Amino acid sequence: MKIPPFLSAAVVMLALAAGLVLPDAHADDTIPATTAAPPAPRVDWASLSPAEKQVLQRFSERWNALSPERQQALVRGAQRWAAASPGERAQMRESFQRWRSLDDGERAAARERFRRYQSLSPEEQRELREGFQRWRQLSPEVRDRLRERWRTLSPADREKIRMKLRERRLNRG
Repeated sequence: MKIPPFLSAAVVMLALAAGLVLPDAHADDTIPATTAAPPAPRVDWASLSPAEKQVLQRFSERWNALSPERQQALVRGAQRWAAASPGERAQMRESFQRWRSLDDGERAAARERFRRYQSLSPEEQRELREGFQRWRQLSPEVRDRLRERWRTLSPADREKIRMKLRERRLNRG
């Protein structure tokens, strides 16, 4: 699955916040935290299934030092990994590698975009996902032309377009 560059960081953040953990990537502990939730209970390493232990092996030595929230997120990711098809796993690897290739500033910007996404209402999130699906249906050539056109717009012109889109969305609903 090829994700448009200007949305890839947001999509990666969604995947990572969902707890995706890849067994063959050499991850550091920079997977972003998800929204605030009630305190999570610690997960005892011995309670993990053999499949979960295999996926999370690189965390075994420092497992007890991880926060309960981080442990829970990693376990959820291991469970998603186990349930994923080979094609889905390939997509997860690709997304994770894109995340790892971002510099600190790009990761911070992606985290902020994800926080903004999470602050949207369910309806706004749905609209954003639908817009992304419409974007993906465009040919690569059309997407490239639109990206280039967007890059050449002044900040004022970009804001005018955003306002028109907001107005159009409000008039639909």
